[in-house]
Amino acid sequence: MSDPGSVALLVGAITVATNAIYLAIRGDHLRKQYPQAGLPSSLSLVWASLLLGTLPLWMGSHLDPSPGSLGDPSWGIGVVGVLSSVVTLGWLSLLIDARSRKLPSELTSLMAFEIFVSWFITLINVGFRIDGVLAPALGALLWLVPSFIGARTGQIGRGDVRLAPVLGFGLGTMSLMASVLGLLLAYLFAGIAALSLRRHGATIGHRFALGPFLYVGTWSSFAIGCLVPMLAPLTHG
Repeated sequence: MSDPGSVALLVGAITVATNAIYLAIRGDHLRKQYPQAGLPSSLSLVWASLLLGTLPLWMGSHLDPSPGSLGDPSWGIGVVGVLSSVVTLGWLSLLIDARSRKLPSELTSLMAFEIFVSWFITLINVGFRIDGVLAPALGALLWLVPSFIGARTGQIGRGDVRLAPVLGFGLGTMSLMASVLGLLLAYLFAGIAALSLRRHGATIGHRFALGPFLYVGTWSSFAIGCLVPMLAPLTHG
């Protein structure tokens, strides 16, 4: 059995490189498909994703992957690879959704594939545990239900329904609590934005882009889950 921390970092690095290559190939297509987003050149998209991809790799290199720590398996079931995917693809998906109110299905699909592969590889490496399977599955379900209800009432688009369980599953690779926290933060931020829109004259049935809030809630939960154990040695002297 390989060292879980090394495997997680390797999967994360491969994910970052894969997404950089993907954006180099598909960047121009995305720019033409979503002209409202005002996307920069493909080269700029590649460099931005590579730069952002260093963050999850740096965080992963500073976390303890030993059994019983945040790294195995409540944290380490592919979380570096998962976070690498959510960061390097998510920022672009957020930008497009915020400006065009459309979530690119190809970005969501690629992210879903990468998250599943990262989780599966690390699960094999550290060994099967029921919580390493249930937490991502329950996380996906928790995120799916409110988005599905929102879609039925006409306030949330289908792109949000597809994205929500992907992010819920990704956070579940860290822990079920991380998934719950991310969901609460996402809808808290969305609620604040909705109240602001109401104050500016929007009606109750007004639709707005939920995707950016789903991403911000996800990133916030990941940041809290990763930074707390990193700062723990400092708080204990």
